[in-house]
Amino acid sequence: MDLIVFLALYQQMEIPLALFIARCAASAFGFTAHKFFSFGTRTRPSTREVVGYVALATLNFLITATFLTLFASSNEWVTAALKLSTEIVLFVLNYLFLRRLFLGSGA
Repeated sequence: MDLIVFLALYQQMEIPLALFIARCAASAFGFTAHKFFSFGTRTRPSTREVVGYVALATLNFLITATFLTLFASSNEWVTAALKLSTEIVLFVLNYLFLRRLFLGSGA
């Protein structure tokens, strides 16, 4: 979802703004999907989970926006590949963090 929205917007506005809109569109879905499907928890989200997720999403936004602003190209394929490769690395790091956030330190 994030990549599709970003690619639709990034040539019409500044990269950070396009990325912010794309990230917001994907965040609510991402939080719910991680909580319920990835980690199988069905409890109401705690303040710790919400704050941790928002902090992580903000950090991801800043990292991705920095890379894309510095290295984006007018070629959509290059920009898409850069965004995708950045997101893959962040995905692995996020999983490790979210596992700890949703399942606690014993996981």
